[in-house]
Amino acid sequence: MLPLGFHPSLPPPLGKYHHAGYGPESFLFEHTHKEGLCFLLAIGESPMGLSAPINELKRKAKLFGRKEGIPHSQALDQIARDEGYPSWGLLLRGYERQKSRPSSGHVIESLPFDEDYRREAIKLAEATFERVIRRIEPDNPKRTRQLWNAAEYVDKHHLSADMLPIDREYALSLIEAFLVHHVIDLAVKADNKSGV
Repeated sequence: MLPLGFHPSLPPPLGKYHHAGYGPESFLFEHTHKEGLCFLLAIGESPMGLSAPINELKRKAKLFGRKEGIPHSQALDQIARDEGYPSWGLLLRGYERQKSRPSSGHVIESLPFDEDYRREAIKLAEATFERVIRRIEPDNPKRTRQLWNAAEYVDKHHLSADMLPIDREYALSLIEAFLVHHVIDLAVKADNKSGV
């Protein structure tokens, strides 16, 4: 049985740091930042990447239901599964959540970041690193800290061109959401270097 909150099509968490108290995201501890973002997309926790607008998906479901001779509700659920959601209701919930997400009005449209954003992102990454390191209690905290570089994380791991354009505030929230995985990767590297 999978732990509460895990998507059934994804493997359960692995590794010694998966019990650090980060809930469903524990699966991501053995994976990269971008794989983690793909996971959240798959469970509807991030910007939606639907293949068509909702009204076109409804029409597609209607045609599919007629062709297959199944009830409209089953056809909607099948269309939702094709889009990566377990049911039509969850697809709509994700869509509504996306529509209602507040926007700061400031959008990052290209890389590299402007200096103001970069400074703010580095400051947030440093603070988040401290929270994470206290929470996961690595076996080799000194070596883990030696491997950590906030500027490098922001410049090389935070965002990629395929994620743009992105709201500035939402981009900052990704640091808090995904830095844990990067820190755990550093802790594992520190363990490996120490022979633990």
